[in-house]
Amino acid sequence: MLITPRGSQPSKRTPSTSKDKTCMMSIIENRSREVGIAYININSFEIFITQYVDNIDYFHTLSLIYNCDPVEILMCKTAEESLLTHRIHSHLNYYDISFLSRKLFDEIKGEQLCLGSLIRPLDQDIQSKYVCLAALSALISHIELIQNANVYKDRLKINLIYLKNFLIIDCYTIKALEIMTSAEGVKKDALVGLFDCKTQAGSRILRASLLQPNKEPKIVNTRLSAVEELINNSVARVEIKNCLGAFVNTELATSKILQQPKQLSEKYMRSQITNILNIFHNLEQCKNLYNILIKTSLCSKGFKELIELLDDRQIDSLYDDIINVLSDTVVEKKIKKVTIFDCLFLVKEGRNVLLDISRQAYNKYIEEIHKLECQYRCRLSDSNISIIYTPVRGYHLQLDSSVLHRNYYSLLGEHLLKITHKEKKCFATTYSLLHLNEKIKSSQTEIINRTYSVIEELCAKARDKIICLYNISQAVATLDLYLAFSVFSITYECSKPIFKEGKIKIVEGKNPLLICKKDIKSNDYKFSRSCCLQVLTGANSSGKTTYLKTLALLSILSHSGCFVPVKKFVISPLSYILTRIGDKESIELNSSSFVAEMYDCRYILNTCNSESLVLLDELGKSTSTQDGIALAWAICEKLFKTHAFTLVATHFHQLSLLESLNPCIINIHIENYVVSLGPASRTSGYGIELALQSALPQNISIRAQKFLHDFEEIMSRCQKQALDCKEKKKMKLVEELVKLKKAKISKDQIKLYLLKLKEEFC
Repeated sequence: MLITPRGSQPSKRTPSTSKDKTCMMSIIENRSREVGIAYININSFEIFITQYVDNIDYFHTLSLIYNCDPVEILMCKTAEESLLTHRIHSHLNYYDISFLSRKLFDEIKGEQLCLGSLIRPLDQDIQSKYVCLAALSALISHIELIQNANVYKDRLKINLIYLKNFLIIDCYTIKALEIMTSAEGVKKDALVGLFDCKTQAGSRILRASLLQPNKEPKIVNTRLSAVEELINNSVARVEIKNCLGAFVNTELATSKILQQPKQLSEKYMRSQITNILNIFHNLEQCKNLYNILIKTSLCSKGFKELIELLDDRQIDSLYDDIINVLSDTVVEKKIKKVTIFDCLFLVKEGRNVLLDISRQAYNKYIEEIHKLECQYRCRLSDSNISIIYTPVRGYHLQLDSSVLHRNYYSLLGEHLLKITHKEKKCFATTYSLLHLNEKIKSSQTEIINRTYSVIEELCAKARDKIICLYNISQAVATLDLYLAFSVFSITYECSKPIFKEGKIKIVEGKNPLLICKKDIKSNDYKFSRSCCLQVLTGANSSGKTTYLKTLALLSILSHSGCFVPVKKFVISPLSYILTRIGDKESIELNSSSFVAEMYDCRYILNTCNSESLVLLDELGKSTSTQDGIALAWAICEKLFKTHAFTLVATHFHQLSLLESLNPCIINIHIENYVVSLGPASRTSGYGIELALQSALPQNISIRAQKFLHDFEEIMSRCQKQALDCKEKKKMKLVEELVKLKKAKISKDQIKLYLLKLKEEFC
């Protein structure tokens, strides 16, 4: 029987559609289980690489895959039957894996890519990261292959990240806590749905902040200070919100100039023309955003860093380069998406001699169209004839259908071709129009080609100043995140978390997912190194699971740099949030709830350390009571030795005895969503009371209450009855043997009869 180590079934999360995904990932590992990962944001062409030693459960790798949500995973062909591949298929089976040739994973080429890029890691010992460099090489090669394009590798932005700097949350915990989608699969009802980002770049950084928050107090406090400043500055919030909404996708505009198809097409040329207009528009908005930040006197460290990113001479230089090329009409209209007619006169006159000649020819053909229209109107003055343009048919005639019933040829001098009808109008063309359309189309293609040659010069200048475009994307995304966090904090009257080593203290904490409800109750939490394990008991539906989830969600929000819905919050920086909430029984994997629970516990025990938050809901409930208590007791003892902040919710009142054996373990109980110190006053009966209030028949609940009251007496009576049954069985066997002795049958028949008795009584 093959069992997966983290739960027993693949995550039931509904993956994003391919259209929504913007990431591609390459993974390779060596024999020491050192994993190298390179992944790219397809929209921005920003690359991240990381290398680390993973455990047998591949906890970090699976978490990173889930968080990045790649459209495709690239792995070495030699890893098809590896344990890592099996883990991915078991837990994240909705991701596509492509197995590439081993020669594509070339660490030497990866090192050359990294050292040759314009923005590269500052790590001096980058050569030792050969595993992730091999993944980087395969990633870029595969992108060039599937896009059939050349990538400007010397203009890439490559970031080296260290997972030790982040709070790691596994995919099952993310699902259980409803961070990205609710239990029903609805995004707006999840934690991420509480925040409103105005840009795609902001939404991406919000996702990263919630799924993999930073654990470095300096970085988190910088973000908290910036959010606090926005909370206290309503004018800045309004102006920043309006300005952010005017940006065109900053990341996508940057990525389009970093790759060029091997075969140019008119569609690509027009898209590049549109893209350079988008870049121009974003540069213009960047100036407005910079002025807003200066005018509103935002002076925290986070905003100073953003102002420094936007205060770049290269931004002004690139803006001037573009405005010197674009025609005044385009600049004044602020066109965001160009039509074919916009393309024709996008570039100022005098910038390209051949382009000006092509335009003169085009204008000549358009004049001929107007002359032809005048001729047709003179000949068919009573038919409302006119020449119109559509992208499909080009220039063609529109006239009254009644003309077709007359001798139009003698009047018009030409035959009507390709006639179609719509209501009382008909549409047609003539040989003269067809001939002019061919000339106009050829002229348009020539103009677009020559316009593109001018635009490509601008793209080359933009690539030379690509750093300023990366900085704009980063500034817009970060500012969008600050704004979303500040609006959330104001809406729900949140407080600023304080990071302090070795303790967690929450006063009047509320569950973010339930905060919209009026009757929500708040609770307190208190952990320290001298009190790191707590046993929570309480009735069914009293709020134990909600109490656990609230602590986890508040911890995630605080590490993300957001204010939290509490009166006071002090928290120690965390490395892991590890949970065991809900059942993971799987028929298809031949795995029971208990087996899944034990593998979950193994994974938690192998991963957790003193910087972990461990939340266990009804530990040991999937087996017999005695076995469950024994296992829960042993697991709690082990967790206590790790000094992890641990909260165990249970119906086993025997676990309350842990407090008497160790003063660092305390008991708490919950009633009606309110927590207090000490074990529960009752250890049984509340489940039956809840069943009585539900749809269970009343006579069943009454019988259960009576059975519980007389439990010991009934059990002793049942045991006695069981003994009586055994005696009766023995007497019956004796009777059968006596009958057999008296019976006159052969030896073979006696043997058959004895075998029958053996099957019946043994």
